[in-house]
Amino acid sequence: MRRKLSLNLILPLVLILFLLFTSRAYFQQVFSFHFVDEEDNFTLGNYLLKGDKLYTDLFSHHQPLGYVFSAAIQKVTHPNTIPSLIKKHRQAMVVWSLIWYGIIFARFRLKAAPFIAIFELTKLSLLGNLFLSESLIAYPLIYLSLAILGEESFKTWEQVFVGFCFGLSVFLLSPIWPLLLVLGILFILKEKKTALKSAAFVLLGALPVALLILPFIGVSQYFHDAFYINLHYYIPLTSDDPMQIAVFKGMLAPIFSLVEGLNSPTGILIKILSAIFIVQLAILVKKGDWRKALIAFLVLGSANIRYIRSGQEYYTGFHLLPWFAVLITLTGWMNLEFFKNAKKTYLKILFALLLFLPLAYSLFSASKLLFPKRDTNLDLYINYSRQSDAGDAIKIMKAPGDTLFVAPDEWLVFWEAQINHSGKMLNYYAWNAQVPELRDSVSADFKNNPPTFVYCDCNGDYLGLSEPLKNYRQLNKDKNPSHVYILSSKMASLGKDQLNKLSFYGYSLP
Repeated sequence: MRRKLSLNLILPLVLILFLLFTSRAYFQQVFSFHFVDEEDNFTLGNYLLKGDKLYTDLFSHHQPLGYVFSAAIQKVTHPNTIPSLIKKHRQAMVVWSLIWYGIIFARFRLKAAPFIAIFELTKLSLLGNLFLSESLIAYPLIYLSLAILGEESFKTWEQVFVGFCFGLSVFLLSPIWPLLLVLGILFILKEKKTALKSAAFVLLGALPVALLILPFIGVSQYFHDAFYINLHYYIPLTSDDPMQIAVFKGMLAPIFSLVEGLNSPTGILIKILSAIFIVQLAILVKKGDWRKALIAFLVLGSANIRYIRSGQEYYTGFHLLPWFAVLITLTGWMNLEFFKNAKKTYLKILFALLLFLPLAYSLFSASKLLFPKRDTNLDLYINYSRQSDAGDAIKIMKAPGDTLFVAPDEWLVFWEAQINHSGKMLNYYAWNAQVPELRDSVSADFKNNPPTFVYCDCNGDYLGLSEPLKNYRQLNKDKNPSHVYILSSKMASLGKDQLNKLSFYGYSLP
């Protein structure tokens, strides 16, 4: 009893001290990465506050909750500069993680410890500190996994909370839906005696999330953009492998991580965890526990249906983050179970080592990447000064009714300029230009109601913009051609005061 009481006091204290230490490190990383997917959430969230609706007024093939969350943060914190916008969202991510760590630890105690420790130390390499759907979803996803895979039965309050976690996950990230389907089936099987009643409580928990997003979306267009466009265009145009091959690799991702995974810091950690996971499945099969082995295999495999090669990091690897979180959780949880049930001392030592090895490597990795102090002012200048200057230049030149078009994706120019977007397309990637209805929409905008300004950090040829840009003049930035274009007819209306203000930011007319 005394030992249990001591653990109940020591573990929360250790957790609090650990998270205070890591949170301070993440605050040091506040401006360390500039990533357009994060800025997509900020910019569309800002337009939601101005009355626009997702999918009707603003094109996106993503799920809506990240945009709605960003709108809420901006509504509450009132950021008035790009630095404050970035800082508030990165701080919100720290708070979000701390809240979920507290919930997960309070519910699962020691079972949650491997996930919290390893994920917190290493998520930086997969942009887990950024305001991304992949980062937001990791925590409710781990709660669902531990709750549904555990032996404990659900109380009514937890069935409602499980529904809330499902709701968050569904409307944050569609590639994770196969995992949610697997977890949903496992939940029904676990609650089979009261399946209908339990399902009703789950739906009740998910309802607030659905009601939250409803005022911000055009429902019919949501199904078109987030389903039809994804399935018919985005996935075929952007996938490296055919869908069947991607699913096959995703289901066998631990094996492929050993065979073809990169040897980056995250890649090495994934190889360690994958090797442990494979050994764990072999132990379960040898013990005759095929059911648990199959469930673990299906849960982890369905988390990586959109197969991402392990070892990719930062901008090329962030899609791997939910699978990475599930991999940590399953290996840690099963190691603790094996350790607890081991009868022989050498087996206890073995499973203790299997717990210690990934944690030790995570600490080593964090000492190189997370904990070194950064120059936040330098990070801010390197990552955000170009968009800030371009936005300020457009803000100086704009008049009521003026609009902006950006290609391919420097979203924060919209935010800094506080200007209307010219059409539904706030960005324009190469794959967008291959979708007839999106390409035709942009062409019609340039023909019938051309944007006043264009920010084109791109080759206009491959996006089909060379011809429309002939009607624009390209501003100079520090005597070199910039990415900012102004409609030729608009340029003549600029006054001397505006030209003087432009020169402050290094911009001048051609």
